[in-house]
Amino acid sequence: MSTAIQFDAVVPEEFDPDWTKPLTMEVPEGSFQVIRTTPLRSAPFMRLCVGLFSAGAGRVQVLGEDPASLDRSGAQRFRRSLGVALLPDGLISNLSIRMNIVLPLVYNGKANVSEATELADAALGECGLQQWANNRPSSVPPDVRQQAVIARAIAHRPRLLLLDDPFSSVKSRDAATLAALCRTSARTVVIATHRRSDALYQLADRTAFWDERGYRDEVGSS
Repeated sequence: MSTAIQFDAVVPEEFDPDWTKPLTMEVPEGSFQVIRTTPLRSAPFMRLCVGLFSAGAGRVQVLGEDPASLDRSGAQRFRRSLGVALLPDGLISNLSIRMNIVLPLVYNGKANVSEATELADAALGECGLQQWANNRPSSVPPDVRQQAVIARAIAHRPRLLLLDDPFSSVKSRDAATLAALCRTSARTVVIATHRRSDALYQLADRTAFWDERGYRDEVGSS
């Protein structure tokens, strides 16, 4: 089985004391992995995977690339394979929820405007957000806003889906439905959660725990 994410003794170039020791971990391609950890660990981890942060030590490989070393065109090509939901959510306040999904698809060269609109509407439908499509992010409830971020991440059916605490504002029943949708919408899914989530653990191929004692990866649900 090929590897989607490989960290070998990685420490970010800039890091919080919560990142207490070099991180070594692996996510097999085609798996659904849940990592229970803290925001001060998950935030730099996700940004290292996307290429927004550089490693100060160690080696990062994501889909066969060192994300931080890519030039502009390489980074754009690489990110077409990703669906990402970081914290904060990055929704643009003066655009509708629909356009918050359409614009990244067009800008990153994943689709033209017509195709992107179709993809956006399909994702909004899957997430149960049709009635909110024309609202701006600031005018919707927190759970709708969070679901909109998930719709944006899955719209183009990415090869790798990276989600940082994506269900914190969503009811447990809806979170289970959305997690199952994420699983079918991407080849590989990595979700960081900042609290216990039985719905996620039951779906996971692997559950990892990352705290001051280090990173511990277990096969199967926990």
